[in-house]
Amino acid sequence: MNTRQMQNVNQKVILKRIEILTILEFTINWILCIMQEYWVHSWFFSITIFTYLILNILEIHILGYSKQIIPLHLLLLCISFLLTLLIITIIVYGIQFKLILLFFQIPIVFLKTRLRSLALTGHSDRQQHIQLDTSHAQ
Repeated sequence: MNTRQMQNVNQKVILKRIEILTILEFTINWILCIMQEYWVHSWFFSITIFTYLILNILEIHILGYSKQIIPLHLLLLCISFLLTLLIITIIVYGIQFKLILLFFQIPIVFLKTRLRSLALTGHSDRQQHIQLDTSHAQ
């Protein structure tokens, strides 16, 4: 193998590593974005659930008569329902929307990295061809 062939092989290896790192960076960014979306929705619903619990655990005192607004077994049922609603809402509004965008952007990123690597290898091949033509002409 001569020096030019070794340079071509090294350049292709470097470009392949750049492609892998670009995809890895893209994946990490989307994981962080999904986690951020999860935290936004979970905080919102945690506040809603705690407000609901505080309002329903309080007792009404009217003329010395105290009564809990909702019995305990119904309150526990409401808590489980609200937690289930939290999970469903996180999936529907948070993660699902981000995954739809992810599915649209994966082919774009692959195409971008592929075209960039093809452009770089094409540029180096064209430079070598020009060098061969000039050395041949001399």
